[in-house]
Formats: sequence, structure tokens, C-alpha cells
Amino acid sequence: LVLMLAIARPVLTRFGDRIAGQSPTGMLALVVIITLVSGRLAVEAGLGVIVGGFIAGLTVPARTVVGPVVDARLADLVTAVLLPVFLANSGLATDLTTLSGGTLPGLALFLVVAVVAKLAVGVGAARAMGLPTNEARALGVLVNCRGLLVLVVGLAALEAGVITPQMQVGSVLVALVTTAMTGPLFSRALAR
Repeated sequence: LVLMLAIARPVLTRFGDRIAGQSPTGMLALVVIITLVSGRLAVEAGLGVIVGGFIAGLTVPARTVVGPVVDARLADLVTAVLLPVFLANSGLATDLTTLSGGTLPGLALFLVVAVVAKLAVGVGAARAMGLPTNEARALGVLVNCRGLLVLVVGLAALEAGVITPQMQVGSVLVALVTTAMTGPLFSRALAR
């Protein structure tokens, strides 16, 4: 992290705008190389490729010409190819056969606690900051949506052996249910 922020970021900040203006493809190649090297170094350090990719993302100066060039060139690739590949990988790692009748009550309790806790914290914090009740509910619903983050964390934890396959199935279930319920609950909260 120190090397990336102390060396790579200043270099990208200093030369990035010039490179991006002259050769957007060259800038993109440089950012991809930095990302791949960062991911590999993170794996070697035992942190996981996801951490390396995140550190590379912190390194790219988003408020210069570099950020928009990289975003414009990679956005379609990420959403059309890489995101579906990640989701397929997460799906392949999710083994529903590990569930049995004995695990279902615990899984249901895990889901209920996950939803209620996040909703309560989101609504409570919003009310404490003075938001009206309907807006606080809407914020609570948005905070409750797990989306990809829980899939990333669940997959990384499963690969590291920190959680069991049943716990990873639980995290996938929480991600799917909370993401699916966000749209309807958000509309309902704002309609009030």
C-alpha cells in the first residue's frame, strides 16, 4: 500500500494526464499492468487478489484526466464481461448441497438478523441525524442492500478457509434477498 501510494500514484498523477492525452490506450495499458501487479503482490502477501485490485484502484488518480480515460475504456468491459464472470465464479463456489434440514433454521435466523440489524441501524442513524421517518426508512432500505460486497467477502473468506460452505451459502442468500427487496421497499418508503 505504501509503495503504491508513495510511488505509483505520484507517477500517475505527474505523467498520467500527459500520457492519457497523447495515448489513452497507453494509459489504459499502464493502469491494467499496475492492477495486475498489485493483485499478484497482494496474493503473495497473503491478502488476496481483491485487496490488490482495491489498492490499485486507490492508486489511480480519479480527479485527473486519467480516471475518466480509464473509466470510459473499462466500464463496458467490466460490466459486460468481468462482472458476469465474477458472479459465475461466485455461483460455482456456492454449494447448495451442503445445506440440510438442520441448517435451514439457522440460515433463516441469519437472514432475518442480517436484514433487521442493517435496517434498524440505517433508520436509527438517519432519524438521529434529523431525517423525516419516510426518508429514514428509505435510507435504511438502501443501507440494507448488500449487493456485490457480501459476495466478494464471502468468496474470499471461503477461499481462505475462514468460513464454512454453509456460511458462504448464507452470505449469498443475504446478498440475493437484500438486493431483490431494495427496489420495492425503497419505492414504498418514498411513497409514504
